[in-house]
Amino acid sequence: MAGASSEFERPVEIEGGRVQGAALDPDKTVYGFKGIPFAAPPTGDLRWRPPAPVPAWSGVRPCTVYGPTCPQLKLPPPFDQDLGPMDENCLYLNVFTAAREARERRPVMVWIHGGGFYGGSGSTDAYEGRSLAGRGVVLVTINYRLGPLGFLAHPWLSAESGRGVSGNYGLLDQIAALGWVERNIAAFDGDPDRVTIFGESGGARSVCFQMSTPLSRGLFHRAIIQSGSPYRALGRLSEPRAGLPAIEEQGAALARKLGCHSLADLRRVPAEALVQAARARTAPLISPSATPQLPADSDLIAGPVLDGWVLPEDPLDLFREGRQAPVPVIVGSNDAEASLFLGGLAGSSGGPAERLENLFPGHVQEILAAYPELSGAEPLTVLNRVLTDAIWTHPARALARSVNRSGQKAFLYFFTKGRLGRLERFGAFHGIEIRFALGTDLTAKEPFTEEDWTLSRAMQAYWVRFAETGDPTGPGAPAWPAYEEATDLCQELGAEIKAGPHPWGKACDVFDRIGEERRTA
Repeated sequence: MAGASSEFERPVEIEGGRVQGAALDPDKTVYGFKGIPFAAPPTGDLRWRPPAPVPAWSGVRPCTVYGPTCPQLKLPPPFDQDLGPMDENCLYLNVFTAAREARERRPVMVWIHGGGFYGGSGSTDAYEGRSLAGRGVVLVTINYRLGPLGFLAHPWLSAESGRGVSGNYGLLDQIAALGWVERNIAAFDGDPDRVTIFGESGGARSVCFQMSTPLSRGLFHRAIIQSGSPYRALGRLSEPRAGLPAIEEQGAALARKLGCHSLADLRRVPAEALVQAARARTAPLISPSATPQLPADSDLIAGPVLDGWVLPEDPLDLFREGRQAPVPVIVGSNDAEASLFLGGLAGSSGGPAERLENLFPGHVQEILAAYPELSGAEPLTVLNRVLTDAIWTHPARALARSVNRSGQKAFLYFFTKGRLGRLERFGAFHGIEIRFALGTDLTAKEPFTEEDWTLSRAMQAYWVRFAETGDPTGPGAPAWPAYEEATDLCQELGAEIKAGPHPWGKACDVFDRIGEERRTA
């Protein structure tokens, strides 16, 4: 409503000082406060330490421009995106809130961006908050340290810590941001007792890690997990190759590669040189072996590690035993998650059975038997379906089952809507649902159709209603039943929105068995 925005025309008082945002629309109904520091710059001697309190400033701090993104390698298309300036001083967040004539406490949604813990930013156009904020929530998007800056483990750092651990600085940044929200969000009309954390891919896994760490208990009250889960038929965080000793050795190898003989030397390495030397990357979907081993001079695979402090236990064990944070959950995946990652296999030799045998030795015939409709299909079609279900579909359903068994409500979805234009051939690919859920088709290269907007409005209604009440069903979209193992109902989010048995439930059952076999082997 025009003229209803006077409270955010004035500076807002928060810890550290006063900040001034700006209206995001001509009628001044939604305001953005961009580039708010939530911790001290993690530079110099603060590199590879838990986030420190933000230094106070004098006067009014303009918050109309996004803060820098954590330094990272630029990715090739179609994974590339404009991340703006990069700097190690990257611990900033953004608040989007609507003006109201009568100020009221509104539910808060904290978006944790994806990118495999080595890339991404909370400050991109895909996460711009005017749409969700205009629907009745206060949206917060955050940055956190990535790659070797956020997850390097090294014996020097473990010895310095006082706890004998290192790594997980990026997760500590997320926790610091949630603490900032608890202490400050009321100044933006947010309700600190109704905080929903949500994210996609690495952001979804971050949500699972926050549900697993004792350090963030009580800082959030609901969770939305888009295409990420600790359940995997391909491995688990507590495997020896992913434990702290192995990750510390990777850090030691990086220090040797850079010619560093002390922690002081390592902290003096420019951030860009550190990122380039680490060449942080994600593990390939098609691996030459089921459990690839990393030589000492290999590229660094950076990410969360079981350190005994931030992550005392494997999240998979916590979820299986119902000991994760006791909050309701929306969780789901997309119909063609793997399609973006398989382009390099086009025209290559070897059928799907041969490639799958490397990942699932001894189980290929059992897996393919779960897909009679794929008999005679193109190899990439088969691989896309099987890998999508192994890495995303089955883990989402397994997490919904765990949450349900623990006594909390879980709401399972399956996203099936593709896009027109250059992305059409990828179908409902990994990450496609983000713009629908956030309503951010503002600068997309393939504009939303009216059918797209219908789905986006419904998804936003679900996400906002869940943030308000812990249940997505309400005005603005068809009813969404809570997940129950007996019925195996999930909500299809596509050209049609409807509840029904999971379309790939039989395959999920197979991957459940494989995952359990590997867990107990």
